[in-house]
Amino acid sequence: MSPALASRFPQFPRLFGGRQAARSLHFLGLVAFVAFTLHHVALVIAHGLGNGLAAITMGVESPSAAQRAVALAIAFAFLGALIALHVWATRRSLQEPRAMQDALQRVVDPVQARLLQPLVSRQRYPREMITADPRANGRPPRHDRYRELIQRGFNGWRFEIGGLVEQPLSLSLDEMRIVEPEHQITLHKCIQGWSYVAEWKGVPLTALLDRCRPTAEARYILFRTFDDKWEAPGHGEYYCVIDLTLARTPQTLLAYDMNGRPLPTAFGAPLRLRLENQLGYKMVKWIRAMELIDSYHDIGAGYGGWRADVLHYSRLAPI
Repeated sequence: MSPALASRFPQFPRLFGGRQAARSLHFLGLVAFVAFTLHHVALVIAHGLGNGLAAITMGVESPSAAQRAVALAIAFAFLGALIALHVWATRRSLQEPRAMQDALQRVVDPVQARLLQPLVSRQRYPREMITADPRANGRPPRHDRYRELIQRGFNGWRFEIGGLVEQPLSLSLDEMRIVEPEHQITLHKCIQGWSYVAEWKGVPLTALLDRCRPTAEARYILFRTFDDKWEAPGHGEYYCVIDLTLARTPQTLLAYDMNGRPLPTAFGAPLRLRLENQLGYKMVKWIRAMELIDSYHDIGAGYGGWRADVLHYSRLAPI
């Protein structure tokens, strides 16, 4: 179910009959584990709870009444501490989500960055596996500027590339189509379940980077979009930051076609980022410009993306 592992080893999910079958097996495994736990605890209680706990906590096979009492006290103290920890963590997460985000990312992000972020996508799904009617997540921007561009078929619009580059670029969609395109049929993996197989055609990010020539200080790419998050007023423009090294990996592209046709509005026209070893929320839609930057800490809330700023997601999304 991990996008990083599934994209690097496309044959692995097929051992379980595909990603959805793996999710079903995962759920059934959870049910079996819960059933086993209930059954096991019931057997321990039937066999003698005091004696069993004394054997577990004190290593005594034939405990006295006092030893059974001590064992019960230890067990209930442990369960009480576990419940208290759960209540504290839940309340802290709700009351101080930013503090919990910071604490968890100090632990989780370095592990993901070392083990999963470097994995390279090698997906090559057959055409017959393309989802016939994929469902789009989110709603297109509603402001007048974007609607006008849709009516004009984005005629006259230009994709701007700037920031820490030696050669800023301004390209129309027709000029981007002249660049040697890349085709790929891949599995879009969404954390909320909006997953599907689709064919994408677009400009490899490496081709654009070779043209604009990032400076030595550039470390990240900032993607700016037409999406103003109208459904949440005051939350600002949707943006996304990715590592420059990730941008140079195979199957990373700016898609302008989907399933043999121009990219539909619902799926991100005029351009959509494809990062096939990441979760879907990193594959930002409705892109209007990109900038090469050395730091993202002074952009938005400083967490490297709209979802990280507002919804406390991680900037890294290989799982």
